[in-house]
Amino acid sequence: MQCYKRLFEKIQPKAIFLNCASYGGMNVVIIKTAKQMGIKVGEFQHGVITKLHPAYNYGTAVFTSEWYKEYLPDYLLTYGDFWNEQAKIPTKKVTIGNPHFWFNYNSSKVNNKVPSNIGKKNKTILIVSQWTVTDINVDLAKKLSRMIDDHYRIVFRLHPGEVAFKEKYQELFNYKNIEVNKSGDIYELIRASDYVVSVYSTTIFEAASFGKPVYIYKHPLAELYIPESLGLRFSTAEELLELIKNDKKAGNNFDLNYFWNENWKENYLSFLEREIGI
Repeated sequence: MQCYKRLFEKIQPKAIFLNCASYGGMNVVIIKTAKQMGIKVGEFQHGVITKLHPAYNYGTAVFTSEWYKEYLPDYLLTYGDFWNEQAKIPTKKVTIGNPHFWFNYNSSKVNNKVPSNIGKKNKTILIVSQWTVTDINVDLAKKLSRMIDDHYRIVFRLHPGEVAFKEKYQELFNYKNIEVNKSGDIYELIRASDYVVSVYSTTIFEAASFGKPVYIYKHPLAELYIPESLGLRFSTAEELLELIKNDKKAGNNFDLNYFWNENWKENYLSFLEREIGI
């Protein structure tokens, strides 16, 4: 704690922002120190938030504990109002937006004026995995790989928490029509893909917002994390292939600003002025 205290005394910040500040661990030392010194602590939303996310939903005893609040950030800066409604935390929720989403969304609209499939031989199926359901996604990718023809290819995007556990997805390297993707901008993958498949992920919301066909594997986590209005559900690789071959697509009619507030710059400047005094 003393090293952080000396650091803050030297640089004199009005506020600090911590990734995954609500996750505990070493963050609690930084947060506690900052708060003791009158420094505001904020956390930018980094991924999906649901009513079952343990880092963002507390029971009454914890929610009302003044002691516990000392180890939580003062602010959670979210992508949109939808995410605020999923969190039950004593931290103040502030809708900001997601500039990276809007940059890519607006760029895709400009690029879509020119047909993107000219000269494209294969259609890309993007499978977005999660460390909690690696086995399901790997099995699905293998089965689908054996069923598709040369007009399709699969990109298997690993969650950062999966990359180190190579033994869980090692088999995929044996399939010529599967590319294992470990890093890079997810928006580039979304824009380059024709179909997006997952159990649950922030990418589902992003891909649906981009107008991509989204297919969601029926699973208890999908039921709890993903609204019924997003994507089409399937239970087997055979069902998924039928959806793909027939280019099936859900309506996905929803207000983008509800998920990704477009006025991110104005919202952020207002937050800095109102809450931080900058």
